[in-house]
Amino acid sequence: MSSATPDPRGAAAPLRLERRLGRNSIFKVAGDGSRFLLALFLLLVARRYGPAAFGAFSLLYASVIVFSIVADLGLNLLATRQIAAHKTDPGPYLRTFFTCKLAVLPVWVIVPLVVCKLARYPGIGLTLTALVGASFAMRNLLEFFGAIFSGFEQIQYEAVLKLTAHILLLLAGIAAMARGLPIAWMGGAMLCGYLTAAVWGALWCHRKWGLLPLDFHPEGLSIVTAETLPLTAMGAGLAGLGKWNTLALGFMGVPAAQIGWFSAAEKVIAALDALPMLVTAASYPVLSDLHKNDPGNFASARARLLKAFLLVGVLTAAGVALFSRPALQLLYGASYGGARASLCLLASGLVGAFPSYMLLNILVASGRSADGAIAQFILLGAG
Repeated sequence: MSSATPDPRGAAAPLRLERRLGRNSIFKVAGDGSRFLLALFLLLVARRYGPAAFGAFSLLYASVIVFSIVADLGLNLLATRQIAAHKTDPGPYLRTFFTCKLAVLPVWVIVPLVVCKLARYPGIGLTLTALVGASFAMRNLLEFFGAIFSGFEQIQYEAVLKLTAHILLLLAGIAAMARGLPIAWMGGAMLCGYLTAAVWGALWCHRKWGLLPLDFHPEGLSIVTAETLPLTAMGAGLAGLGKWNTLALGFMGVPAAQIGWFSAAEKVIAALDALPMLVTAASYPVLSDLHKNDPGNFASARARLLKAFLLVGVLTAAGVALFSRPALQLLYGASYGGARASLCLLASGLVGAFPSYMLLNILVASGRSADGAIAQFILLGAG
C-alpha cells in the first residue's frame, strides 16, 4: 500500500457503543495494561536497592515527568482526536504532529539534566538522569504512535508495541539486578525497552500511513497552535497532581528513605489509576467520533460513563484502605511498613480521581481543552 493512501481498515463499519468500547478496552488492557510490568520493574528496584536509593530514583522519576511535560505539547491527544474524526484523510495531521513531536523531543533529556544539576538532589548522578530522561523521550514517542493507532481504532497494534517495550524493560532490568549492577543501569533498562518499541512503531506507522516527508501543513499546524497551550497545561496539571508531593519532599530535605516509603505507596496508587486510564483511553476515540458525528449518543454515553467511574472509585478506595498493611508487606517487604499511612491517605483520592479521568477525556473529545486545563489546575491547587 502506498504511504499516501489511507488504510481502508481505518474506516471500520459502524458498531454499537458497547461493542466499540468493549473491543477497544480488550486491546487497551493488553497494551496499557502492560504497564503493570513497569510497576513490577519499579517494585523490584525498590526491593533490590532499598528505601534510600529507591527514594532518590523516585525523586528523579517525578522530576522528569513534571518538568518535561511540555515536550508532549498535547500532540498525543490531538493525534487520536483528529484521526478519529478524519480517518479518510489523516495526512495533514499525521506529518505535522510527527514533525512537532521530533522537534521538541530533546527537551525530555535537557530539562531533567538542568533541573537535577541545579537542585543537586543527593544520590542522583548525571548518568542516571540522562538515561531516565532519554527513556521518557522514547516512551513519549511510543505513546504518540499508539495515539495514531488509537485514532484509527486499530489498538491491537498499539498493544503489541507497548507490551514489547515493557517486556524488554523488565527483562533488561532483571538481568542488570542479577549481575549486581548499580541503580544507574535501571535507567539503561528503561531506555532499552522504550527505544526498541519506538523505532518499531515509527517503521510500522510510516509503512501504513506515511510519516515522511516532515512538514508543517497549515491545517494541522493551526490546530497545534490553537490547542497546544491548554493541552500542555492540562498534562502539566495531571503530572503535578500526581508528583508534586514527591518533589516537595525532595525540596524540603526529607530523608531519602522516607521519600522511598511515600513513593512505594504512590506506586500502588498509580497502578490502581491504570484501571480508569485504560477505559478512558479506549473510550476516547469513540467519544471523539460520537461528538462530531452522533451528538445524541455522545450525551448518553457521557452520563453513563461518569456514573460508573464514580462508583468504581468509591469501591477501590475502600478496598485499599482495608488491605493496606498486608499489601505493603507482600509487595515491598518489612522495610516499607512506614508507607501504610501514606497509602491510606492517597487512596482516599481515588474517589474523585476515577471520574475525573473520564471527565477530562470528555472535555478534550468535545474540543474543550481549555476547560480541561482549568479543571486540572483547580484540582492541583486544592491538592
